[in-house]
Amino acid sequence: MNIPKASEILSDNRNDKSVRQMRSLWPQLTSRKNFDIPRNIDDYKKIASIFKPHLNMNGEEWYFNDKTQSKLRDFVNFLYQIPEVSNLVSYNCVWKNVKEGIRDTIIGDKEKQPSFQQRLELIINSIFSEVRSYEFYWVVEGTDLVDLSELTIGDLTFFLFKDEDYAIFKSEPDVNDFYSTSVVPFLDKNFANKIAV
Repeated sequence: MNIPKASEILSDNRNDKSVRQMRSLWPQLTSRKNFDIPRNIDDYKKIASIFKPHLNMNGEEWYFNDKTQSKLRDFVNFLYQIPEVSNLVSYNCVWKNVKEGIRDTIIGDKEKQPSFQQRLELIINSIFSEVRSYEFYWVVEGTDLVDLSELTIGDLTFFLFKDEDYAIFKSEPDVNDFYSTSVVPFLDKNFANKIAV
């Protein structure tokens, strides 16, 4: 799976409008005056809610005020509208990483703050760092590859699963005997010398 670089996404002209809109929202989202910070129990009763977005800042909960909540949602929506983002991750992943970017901006050293463009790249890269890639194998019954080592149709590759195909599993560091007692015997029994996809 090819994960694009944040700089490539942000330099793409198709995303200019979303980036401009996010840039206009950023100062409001990172201004301390746009947060309600409860200091006592009465404040918590008035401000706090499990449904209200907030940041954990050095042991305190900073709640986005009513005006800023909609701006946070708009910012996340603009970022999620970028196809490279929405095709790879969930809305919740974007939401979480945007909140972390806001928190890092607020608590960061004012003299060493990255520009908005750099901060947005950091947010997008942290979003993409959560993308995981897996390979799945299935045995295909009733087929045979005659005079072929493999057959590729679209994204699927049919091949004869031989010892060298699962040598990677045998070479894994066996910390708790899992591979030698579970994975390798399973592959020997169910995949060895069979057509897999």
